[in-house]
Amino acid sequence: MKLTNLFIALALIICGALMLANNYGLLDLSWIHSIEFRKFLWPAIIIIIGFKLLSNAVKTNDKRGNKDNMQEIPVSNDCEVVFCGRSMNFNGQRFEGLRVKALMGGAKIDLRGAEISENATIIVNSLFGGVEILLSNDVSLDIKSHCFMGGVNDERTNVAYALNKKIVIEASCMLGGVSIKN
Repeated sequence: MKLTNLFIALALIICGALMLANNYGLLDLSWIHSIEFRKFLWPAIIIIIGFKLLSNAVKTNDKRGNKDNMQEIPVSNDCEVVFCGRSMNFNGQRFEGLRVKALMGGAKIDLRGAEISENATIIVNSLFGGVEILLSNDVSLDIKSHCFMGGVNDERTNVAYALNKKIVIEASCMLGGVSIKN
């Protein structure tokens, strides 16, 4: 058992025992109902929960290392990501378009091995999230974006655009963004 889980378990047991003792008149805990104690209690609880979540996030990041820790989902026309990470791989499949919604999460869309149709469009709505699109070097892009404290960035190198492979990316980002890589 982790030390933090042990601490929380013991704190709950002690609080429950104190409440029982107070209910049966074995202990006077009337001071708990004072305004000064309430001003202290809720901020202290919120701070403890914040530290617990922060320590879990750091531990999860350490375990993950450099591996991509995204859930692979089946190919479809929609990709919704909320508080998690998901990836979609179109290898060997026809790509006609995609709608991606990322809310405090990340999406990875791999189009390097896809057969791209003539009017392929990717519509991205990102709020505190990020979308990574992997494209081959021969795909040309038309980027239309409306971003607030975020953006769309084409990071591909050695790009040699083909006239028959074109993707339109329409992105709306707020405190998030879209990254295009090869």
